[in-house]
Amino acid sequence: MKNRIIQIMNAEGMNASQFAEAIGIQRAAMSHILAERNNPSLDVVKRILRRFKNIQPDWLLHGEGSMMRVNDITTETDLFVQPPLQQPLKESDYTDNIRKEKLFTDEKQHGEVVYESKNEAKDIVKETIIYQERPSKTIEKLLIFYSDRTYETFVMES
Repeated sequence: MKNRIIQIMNAEGMNASQFAEAIGIQRAAMSHILAERNNPSLDVVKRILRRFKNIQPDWLLHGEGSMMRVNDITTETDLFVQPPLQQPLKESDYTDNIRKEKLFTDEKQHGEVVYESKNEAKDIVKETIIYQERPSKTIEKLLIFYSDRTYETFVMES
C-alpha cells in the first residue's frame, strides 16, 4: 500500500508533508507509513479516499483495477442544474405498450374484424372493500391510575 500512496502523491504533485496535511494526519505518521514502520490505519485509508474522490478504493486497498475511478460513476448531481429538455412524446409512444391481436372475423357481426387489446404492463386488479358494521360499544367501567400508585374506579350507570 505504501507504493500506491506514493503513486497518489506523485499524481497529485505532493511531497509527504503536503500529502499528510491534505488528508489531515501528522507528518510523523506519514513518515512512519512511507518508511514501512507502520501500516496505514483504516482511518488513514478513509481520509485518503475522502480527500481524493477520484481514487478507486479497490485499487488503494488491494492493488486491483485502475487507480482512477470512471467519471460516469463518480459524477455528483447538482440540484440547481437543469437537465436537458427531452423531446415531447408522440402518440405512438403511448400506444407502443399496447399490442392489438386479430382474434377472429365473426359473420354475425357483419364481417367486422374483432381486436382485443392486451396491455403488456401489469393486469388491472379490481378490489372490493366491504365494511362490516360492528355493534356499538359503550363504556362500562373507567379506571384512573395516579402517580402515587393509587387508583379510582368509576362504574357507569345503565
